[in-house]
Amino acid sequence: MHDLETKLKARGVSNTDRIVEFQASYGGQVQYNGLNRWVWGVIHESPSEMEPNELEVLDPEGPEELPLVQCVDADPQDAIFLDPNGQIYDCCACLLYGSFEAMFKVEEILKGYAFDYQNWREIKDKEVSVLDESVGIDEFQDSVVTLRRWGEYIVKIEQSQIIGLYRRTE
Repeated sequence: MHDLETKLKARGVSNTDRIVEFQASYGGQVQYNGLNRWVWGVIHESPSEMEPNELEVLDPEGPEELPLVQCVDADPQDAIFLDPNGQIYDCCACLLYGSFEAMFKVEEILKGYAFDYQNWREIKDKEVSVLDESVGIDEFQDSVVTLRRWGEYIVKIEQSQIIGLYRRTE
């Protein structure tokens, strides 16, 4: 991990602890997003999309921004980034999760569930308060994302907006 710290610092990432922790905990884990294969980690020996043994870093655009390190070897449209605080961002640098632990916890909760596009389209523009009329139980809450059980569904909420509806498949 010393080599990783050295490479991160050479790319302008001064606070390396959370990124090194991510690599140690999740580096090399394989996940499928539909048919697309993802391999978690910030550095890979034999990647399919990233450069071998190199970091992909988005340099900060302003003084308040942090560098973002790509943390999955995947198709560029599926790129996911990690900041030095452990927060997760999408390919457009939009915050997805308050921590990488939260992201993997959501994935764990949603195992055995599939996105229900048809029914999601019917409720996506409704106020989240519509869910509160049911027996809504917060299954998980992060600084960015909430998962709420709603009848047979799990609803993914981000900033008071319904962004996903998942139905059990098993």
